[in-house]
Amino acid sequence: MFALPRFRHLVRLASSATLVVPLLLGQGTTVEAQTQVAARIAETPQSHPLMPALKVGHKALTTLDNVTDYEAIFVKKEVVKGQRIEQRMQIRFREKPFSVRLKFIEPNQGREVLYIDGRNGNKMLVQETGLASLVGPVSIDPRGSLAMEHTVHPITQIGVKNMLNRLLDHWLAERSNEQVDVKFYPNARIGKMECQVVEATHPASGSATGAQKVRLYIDKNTGLPIRVQHVGIASRAGDQESVIADYAYLSMKTNIGLTDKHFTLGQ
Repeated sequence: MFALPRFRHLVRLASSATLVVPLLLGQGTTVEAQTQVAARIAETPQSHPLMPALKVGHKALTTLDNVTDYEAIFVKKEVVKGQRIEQRMQIRFREKPFSVRLKFIEPNQGREVLYIDGRNGNKMLVQETGLASLVGPVSIDPRGSLAMEHTVHPITQIGVKNMLNRLLDHWLAERSNEQVDVKFYPNARIGKMECQVVEATHPASGSATGAQKVRLYIDKNTGLPIRVQHVGIASRAGDQESVIADYAYLSMKTNIGLTDKHFTLGQ
């Protein structure tokens, strides 16, 4: 038995990279899962107020069928155990094998996180910067208590397709509520990017998830879903809306031929 308190301290510093990763359904979304979503949408009465939103969401999902990989700036805002976490990072994503590489822009600039399904013992590799980098990459269980302490979704559930499937699942879970109000904003923008937005609003006491408004942003040029916002129920009329979760994939470049060399730390 050897006491290595300093090493353990550095390991914990490096491990903390996984605590705040915007770690967003499964290791890649299976065809079966998408088929189930389509079947549940088909079961929804055409007259249901959520049906227009479900159709837009499903159409956006089909645009991802031919996307094999992408790079983007991933912006994440989340409330975890009462703490608001905001991050911006570069993401590289590949469908097969399910591969994710994150490089932090802010905060913790330079921190890297890597996960490839079936490799590295199915562990997440974390490379810190500064003093903590001396220990080298640290292996972390992506679903372990340490990795999940300050995040809602594990890295095994990150990605645009998973984000959209969770949104559709959320809307499908709200079908018992006939008072949902759906609005479309065809000329929205994120910076200079032209988007269309579909927004579903629930009565203050009508949402099973605590989100009063849920918005889906779709890039008008590509048809790709690029952002999902969950807005909380306002405590008082007139209060500013409170964002529970906000996930955005900006400046996305798709099907760029990412290979194994692009999913290594330091690249």
